[in-house]
Amino acid sequence: MHNPFRLKRPLLPGPGEFDAAAMEGSLFWEATQELSRNIQVPPDMAGLTLLGALATVCQGTHDVRMPYGKLKPLSLAITIIAAPGERKSELLSRVMSPIYDLERQQRKEYATKLELYQAEQSQWLAEKKALTEQIYRNKTKGSRTDKQNLDLQELYERKPERPKKVVMAYEDATPEAVFKGLHEDFSSASVVTDEGHTAMKSALFRELGKLNTLWSGGAITTARATSGGVTLDNARLSIMMLVQPGVLQSHLEQHGQRERESGLWGRFLVCCPTSLQGSRFMDAHHQVSWDAWEVVRQRLTSLVRKNLVLTENVPHERLALEFSAEAHEYWVKVHNEIEAQLAFGERFFLVPDHANKLAENIARVAALLHILEEDEEGGEEESKIGIRSLRQAIEICGWYSNYFQQIFVPPPQEELDAQLLSEYLNEVRQCRYQVIRYNDVRQRGPNPIRNKKRLQAAIEVLMSHGEVDLFMQGKTKFINLYPQVQPIPSARGF
Repeated sequence: MHNPFRLKRPLLPGPGEFDAAAMEGSLFWEATQELSRNIQVPPDMAGLTLLGALATVCQGTHDVRMPYGKLKPLSLAITIIAAPGERKSELLSRVMSPIYDLERQQRKEYATKLELYQAEQSQWLAEKKALTEQIYRNKTKGSRTDKQNLDLQELYERKPERPKKVVMAYEDATPEAVFKGLHEDFSSASVVTDEGHTAMKSALFRELGKLNTLWSGGAITTARATSGGVTLDNARLSIMMLVQPGVLQSHLEQHGQRERESGLWGRFLVCCPTSLQGSRFMDAHHQVSWDAWEVVRQRLTSLVRKNLVLTENVPHERLALEFSAEAHEYWVKVHNEIEAQLAFGERFFLVPDHANKLAENIARVAALLHILEEDEEGGEEESKIGIRSLRQAIEICGWYSNYFQQIFVPPPQEELDAQLLSEYLNEVRQCRYQVIRYNDVRQRGPNPIRNKKRLQAAIEVLMSHGEVDLFMQGKTKFINLYPQVQPIPSARGF
């Protein structure tokens, strides 16, 4: 079947591509660069952490209307893979500080409100007891109870309402605690932890179906042995985990297949940045600037306070963000391009779970960027997601899409071995050797490629790339490190 998108210039960045020019002038990007520069963490790690904070403060008050008409949450699922010493905790603490500050303030106010509620509840229970006893006495005497029944009905109408506790970030909580909190207290929250192994080992991560449904904005029912079921039909839940590479690898080896098949990991934006350790030097004369971050911090503080409407015991409707006509058309083209690349042999053929959620993640990120960038007060046109926010979201999600494929679809073993062999042969070249005996590599090379079959497969890969060549001299096999140059007949290698 003819593919109508193959011959057109792709809208989604190719593997390894990122157009920083598209991000110029963006408050999100300027703050990301400041966080990266001042904390000395990779920018992709800083950006994804900031997106997690944005999702946490926006998902309770906003939705995005997809170009096909359906409302979707702004919730995100995020995993950042980084080794110890990468300053994950420092980054997370700063970016989430507006949320943590509000929680601390609300804890104090909640304690005061709870004391008042308990006092009112005690008085209410006393009045209820007196009325019910009066009704009982009248009934036993054969007297009318009309007045007492009306008083009891009026009493129930002014029954004290328990205050809601503001919990927007759970770190180490059971699924029961999270779902109960979403039901009884605050209906929008995130699981946020810089110890991702704790979250992945928890019972919460085994609730695959419920996590998927919450991400999609659907209703879930949780069963309890003591108090029956709880239905969440208007809750929002994001996930942001910072995890060490070895921990994630071990987890995926045990549970990855089941979680991939459930569609859980396909919803995640994944980041595995190159370490900066060994290059994070200090400059005594460098002036640290937090100008852009301070603007973002104030914006996050304003957005997080809007969530306090969720503590009121009244129905609450989220603001539905729509795309402008231009952005609507552009998103459809990107969606179709991703769909075309699901075909056999194409870019997303091996990651259909990821590709099937990529266009939706782009829409969610575009909405989050729009909220951050736009003025709080705007008319109908200003409230629509524009092409600029959408294009930036495409760049960002394309960036993290590359990481997803690196993590979940690693190169074939021969490609990995070829990379290892290439690094070893580069060291040999630095010693000014033109050739090296094949058997010397088997005896002295990296352990994984001392295996005859793996070494041969790795050499074939390098030969296909034109990096090396094989030749025989007598009965000895040599590797020519400079295939564009004829090997010296008397060469012996080392």
